[in-house]
Amino acid sequence: MMKQLRRRERNSTTLGYSFESSSTLLKFLHLSNNTHRLGIMTFTVDLLIVILCIGTGIPSVTGEYNSKVKPSFAYVNLDSDMENRVVSVGEDAEFACLPNVQKNKRVEIRWKHDDYILNLTNTEKYKTNDLMTNITIKSATFDDAGVYTCMVVLDMDIKMSKANLTVKGVPDPPLDVKIVSCPNGGAELSWRPGNDNGYRISNFFIQYNSSANPTLWHIYEEPILPSWTNYYMNLRPWGVYSIRMLAENKLGLSKPSAPTKRTCSAPPSHPDRNPKEVWTRTDQTGKLIIQWTSMQRFYHHGPNFKYRVSWQRRGSTYWNSQDVKDSGTGELQVDVDDVYTPYNIKVKAVNAMGDSRQPPFVFEGYSGEGRPLNRPKDLRLDPHFTLQPHEAHFIWEAVDTSEDQIRGEFKGYKLQYWKASEGRNEMKEIDIYIGPSERNGAGGGHHHHHHRSHHQGQEVRASIRNLPAFTAMRAQVCVMNTHFVGHPSNVVDFFTPEGKPGPVKDLRVESYGATFVLLKWSQPTEPNGKLLGYDIGYQSVVSHKSVGPIELLKPHINSPTTLGARITGLKRDHYFRFYVWARSGAGKGPHSVVDVKTVHAYPPTKPWPQIVSVGSTIMNISWISPNSKYIGYSLEYRKLGDREWIQTKYEWTRSWMLLAYLDPGTRYEVRVVALNNFGDKASSRTLLVQTADEDNGTYYQASNGIPGPYQNSAPATATSNNQLMLFLNLAWYLCLLIMVSQVFH
Repeated sequence: MMKQLRRRERNSTTLGYSFESSSTLLKFLHLSNNTHRLGIMTFTVDLLIVILCIGTGIPSVTGEYNSKVKPSFAYVNLDSDMENRVVSVGEDAEFACLPNVQKNKRVEIRWKHDDYILNLTNTEKYKTNDLMTNITIKSATFDDAGVYTCMVVLDMDIKMSKANLTVKGVPDPPLDVKIVSCPNGGAELSWRPGNDNGYRISNFFIQYNSSANPTLWHIYEEPILPSWTNYYMNLRPWGVYSIRMLAENKLGLSKPSAPTKRTCSAPPSHPDRNPKEVWTRTDQTGKLIIQWTSMQRFYHHGPNFKYRVSWQRRGSTYWNSQDVKDSGTGELQVDVDDVYTPYNIKVKAVNAMGDSRQPPFVFEGYSGEGRPLNRPKDLRLDPHFTLQPHEAHFIWEAVDTSEDQIRGEFKGYKLQYWKASEGRNEMKEIDIYIGPSERNGAGGGHHHHHHRSHHQGQEVRASIRNLPAFTAMRAQVCVMNTHFVGHPSNVVDFFTPEGKPGPVKDLRVESYGATFVLLKWSQPTEPNGKLLGYDIGYQSVVSHKSVGPIELLKPHINSPTTLGARITGLKRDHYFRFYVWARSGAGKGPHSVVDVKTVHAYPPTKPWPQIVSVGSTIMNISWISPNSKYIGYSLEYRKLGDREWIQTKYEWTRSWMLLAYLDPGTRYEVRVVALNNFGDKASSRTLLVQTADEDNGTYYQASNGIPGPYQNSAPATATSNNQLMLFLNLAWYLCLLIMVSQVFH
């Protein structure tokens, strides 16, 4: 290779070249003259060689270019090499690349997985920090294992660091699982271990199914040592079986292998078990209902499978038996002439080969329960407690809990109550359970959501909660066993006192504007007494949170039929939270709440009224208003000296209105009212207008509001006034345009 090139001088610029074999990257250090410019025509063959080397990427070459200006370059180093990582499947893996560069130098960092540049934009798989110095591989899989490379580039310098990612997981399933032979109702297996995926295989497991239910796989009883590749297993009688296997390491079980193509069959034999769960159901009087969990086909072990059910009344020496031939059935009903009597019961599995090899267990059961014979006595309100609006306390005598009186398993009492006005058809019930300790007179009773109970000696105490207030009520109590309720006790009548009312219903904002809100609501579903009225309060709301105390509005509403209120004087463009309480003689109930934001709007500008014409019974009023869009206008008028104003309907399209049916020769006060969509109003100044006498015809309005005679006809008067109004309108809009131009200027 050429060691040195000739030096040339072009336009007072000295270019120097030298090539070294110390790097695989050609470094273009600096090229300049006094003006830092190099014309196209000044390139020599030497420079073209250098450019050609840069373009073609000659390996193991470093080029240096020297000029009269000393070269300046930036270099990059890595503080440390990346560390290898080992993770399990599903865990995150992170690599860090820490470059060391000069100040104010920006580096470019790229990441590779094996030989591929990673695309780190818009991906959920890889996450990086802002500087790209850290990369996280999310939920690693086996495909993410390999070599990760960090490449740091600064100017023409590049540094790289590499690290390995190892991903470990559950093992692969065993390979090439085969049935070698099927000797004596068993199966001889062979297989090869799959990949352990980073952790040593600790066990193999066998699963097998039968042709009767191929989707149900059973696990063979014994695990197999990891060093074994052959095994003999016993098969259950009377079946055709396929086999598959699983491997296990410290992270868990593998997926199952493919089932064997070959199957093995086993001859029939006696059942090896009986139904494990046997019990009786006691919800039907005069019946002994025996139930058990039926056995799967897998455990029948032969054809003609059935159950042999035997029962014996306690104290008798004779066993009754009956076969149930439907293998899917788990019940037998027998008619008996007793109530809640104990029986000994057993159920045996039988097939064509004979009885089960396992002797059946003897279970204890009962025939059906009946209605209890006894009833509680002396039910009354408990004198130790004051009757509350929503709670009442009762006391009664305890009953005899022997089985011949209860005719079943004693559970406790059923307290029944209803409104006197509705009758027993709307009766509600509360179960009061009495445990064994309470039956013997020790301790308190079982607590229920709606009541409290206490059983001591010969008395039982209980309370009912959530009663309706201010209501005539009736109550009674009965004994209960598991399925039946006895005869009721005496009935107790009581009247709950007045309570606080419930919340008002359907609180809503009917309308609102810049400074007002109109609230509406309905009476509470539960007044709990005599409603007296309603209270209203409000709070400011900032960032959806109420601020400061609740301010109550006064005066209070003292009529229960007043179901709305208009609140005025509110702050514009502001959030408020309003509260409404119903009130009775017992106080305020819980509140209902609604939020609302007043609008960002201002009330309309006061209109400028003009009298167009006045007659004896009619007058024509027009007006000017700068914000006439979405504004309605109405006339309010009254005879001079009257207190009440008469208001016309709002006009939304025209800027004039006629008042008719007036009295001749009468003075009227007239004003124009502007209304926006949010209910805000503005009234004009009040004009004093006098209608003409019946003999004088049409009048115009003088400047002082008192009309004088006008000699021309009515049409002429209207035309003259319309011309005046047109002139005033033009003058108004001209002034408005001048003001706007001044603002923008």
